[in-house]
Amino acid sequence: MKHIRNAMIIWGCIWGFFVSASLAQPVNTPKTGTLFQKTASILETIQTMQDSTLTGDIPIEVVSSIEMYPAKARFVLSHVLPEGLPEEGRLLKKLGAIPQEYNYEQGMVELYLEPLEAYYHYQQGVLYVPNWKTPIEQEFAISRSAGVAVQDQVIQLENYLKPSTTPNADLGLARSAVINGKAMGFAISYQMGGEGRTFVDIPSVFNTAREMLLEPRLETLEFQNAPPFVQEVYLFPYTYGTVFLSHIANRIGWENLDIVYVEPPASTEHILHPNTYLDLTNLAYRDEPDSIFIPNLTADLLRSWSLVHSMVMGEFRTFLLLNQYDRAKARAAAEGWEGDRVMLYQNPYNDELLIYLSKWESHLDTRQFYYAYRNVIEAKYPDAELVESTATSLTWQKEGLYIYLMRYKFYVLILEGVPENLLKPVSSEVMPVKFR
Repeated sequence: MKHIRNAMIIWGCIWGFFVSASLAQPVNTPKTGTLFQKTASILETIQTMQDSTLTGDIPIEVVSSIEMYPAKARFVLSHVLPEGLPEEGRLLKKLGAIPQEYNYEQGMVELYLEPLEAYYHYQQGVLYVPNWKTPIEQEFAISRSAGVAVQDQVIQLENYLKPSTTPNADLGLARSAVINGKAMGFAISYQMGGEGRTFVDIPSVFNTAREMLLEPRLETLEFQNAPPFVQEVYLFPYTYGTVFLSHIANRIGWENLDIVYVEPPASTEHILHPNTYLDLTNLAYRDEPDSIFIPNLTADLLRSWSLVHSMVMGEFRTFLLLNQYDRAKARAAAEGWEGDRVMLYQNPYNDELLIYLSKWESHLDTRQFYYAYRNVIEAKYPDAELVESTATSLTWQKEGLYIYLMRYKFYVLILEGVPENLLKPVSSEVMPVKFR
């Protein structure tokens, strides 16, 4: 991502120069102005919401656009977005989750940069606030960023948000939902004016969180141009995360809510269905996702191929994928998710092979996903010829390559772009249970 990083920093400096020149004088001076004092006041209030005994200063820096844009670009690239964005984009395009023409790497960076607003840099431990907006204009953004900052006082966010080197995008999204969902909760509670009520008391907190976050973003081309899949993944931590925390707080009490740091949710399934995360009888944690293992086949069957990317989709991304092809069945087909792994390979001729193995909680769940994904395949490959159909598998052929969809017990296996001579060997090697 070095070329994107350098381009964003250079563009940020140019952009910041022209924006700064065109704006009015800053509304305050750092450390002494009304904006700094307002930010400090918000921060103190939210510290009290988190823990009445929480003390310690969090540095506040009021900065210009020419300072903020390149600095935030570096932060987003280094700490917010995962490594391997171009490769992840290729995998999502092969799945049919995003359009082929969408520049996933550039789009993701721009989405997290605009609108340019207050943010907390958890590696530096500094809350950055733009100096060209009034306190009223950015009260919500400041309070949300302060909500992230006070959580960093309780736990080390860098370790919490990057818990493993194993590529698991779903786990990362679930943990982001805890931090950003609670930050949204703090911001909503602050907007309620200190009436002794919090976001937990709002029945429609999902809609409230979505509207507050979307309002400034709907005006940006970066958000408008993003595909629905990308938009919804971006919004998930702030919306579903807020609902998840509201649900848990209503069950065990606000004072016990920090349990989500000690025993963090392991998947977006936990966020979407809080009862799968928390057993209300004894506070035990249950319904952990299965870790799906697919061997790297480049040492044997695919020795002339290279592994492009591997990721875990999880329930939420699975729903978003299916929802683009069959809105009526998508939600039911994604529920019952137990685990998955998706891998994308490429050969020297630039052919791409997708391997997608998922596990489901019941035979019904398995069948629902199987038939829903059949709709995905038929929409993605309208010219493919169905060459074999059995009670539990379907095989299509297009331009000498094969698409294979098979269910067995609680598993669904999908191969897209597999050569005929590799169809049976790859499916036999990947399936964790003997089916032939």
